[in-house]
Amino acid sequence: MKVNLPKWSIIWFILLFVLALFKNFIANDRPYYCTLNGNNHYPLWHGIKNGLSAPFENKDMDSIRLHNLWHTASFSSAWYPPIPFEPGKHSQSHPVRLLPPMSQHLGLPSKFKHWLGTDADGRDIAAGLISGVRIAMITGILSMLIAVFIGVFLGALSGYFGNQGLHATKGRIMMTLISLPLAWFYGFTVRSFQIHTDQTSSSIITGILIFIGIILLFNQLGRLLHPIKFFSKTINIPTDLLVMRMIEIKSAIPPLILIVTLATLPSFGQSQWSIVLIIGLLAWGNIAQLVRAEFIKIKVLDYVTAARALGIKDLAIIWNHILPNAMQPILVAFTLGTGSAILVEATLSFLGFGGHVLQGTSWGSLIHSYQENREAWWILFFPTLVMTITLLSIHRLGEKTFS
Repeated sequence: MKVNLPKWSIIWFILLFVLALFKNFIANDRPYYCTLNGNNHYPLWHGIKNGLSAPFENKDMDSIRLHNLWHTASFSSAWYPPIPFEPGKHSQSHPVRLLPPMSQHLGLPSKFKHWLGTDADGRDIAAGLISGVRIAMITGILSMLIAVFIGVFLGALSGYFGNQGLHATKGRIMMTLISLPLAWFYGFTVRSFQIHTDQTSSSIITGILIFIGIILLFNQLGRLLHPIKFFSKTINIPTDLLVMRMIEIKSAIPPLILIVTLATLPSFGQSQWSIVLIIGLLAWGNIAQLVRAEFIKIKVLDYVTAARALGIKDLAIIWNHILPNAMQPILVAFTLGTGSAILVEATLSFLGFGGHVLQGTSWGSLIHSYQENREAWWILFFPTLVMTITLLSIHRLGEKTFS
């Protein structure tokens, strides 16, 4: 019987999205429901709604939270998730921390079983895999969204305007160039400590918005120089030449070396969101080239020429007439690039980047722990298997999108 690979790839991705979306309900050491001293409590929902450090009104429940006694508390009844262990959490109670698959956690009821074993620090492999799914999906999709935005923007400018079609005044060009180091300084360098300590997406997004906002502000301030004759003169911007030279310079440096170098900069900090930003800022080259080629091919077609003859503005032509017809290569590049971003994230977490948040909670960090425990085959096998199936599924989806 012939197997429809794209169909199974879609099913696999649906499974991954479900696991990523409901990670906290699948792998968690807090019970869904428990009864203590005749009172019913919902610790897992309480932690998701209010935060893991939020206190309980009940003193006994809050004591259990403070001392992390979810597995040993004297509940009258309790209903735990399928994987009753927190991803990345060290086991301090088990006398033997390196356990093979299907091992029972000693001193606890049979429901506290390590389905895929543990690493040398007692971290549950199954819980780490579930957490790794969310990290991989977030990293792959968000980083490629950033790359697509940059690549489409630069590729559209390069392909549509070429070296002769885009003009700007000297005042606006000069102010924009002056704004670049200032925007980087106030967007990332000044806020590097906050980015490093927050470990959240909001600090990275705020830095990006500050960076873009300063550039746009200085660009508009360039209008104030127009009364001076020298700064009011309009000059041609060789957009295609600049974009292609940027791509060539970036391509001349090995990607992994460039990514690792940027990951060590204090401006980015050590977090998952820093990795997302770095991958997104470096993955736009191929997308820009594809978009540029499509725009060069489409802009000479009759319907685009007719739109220009009717006086439609360039921005409207790009957005309404050319870009919709150039979406196929963009979708293919996005799909295949997502797999590359997941592989890069796994590589960086394997090398120790991303901070302590990713330790034991991403596929790369799980594989890294195999180095010190070569006899524990399960630490290498399960993360590698899941990652391989995911990358093959992405590749098949990319082929399907292209065809």
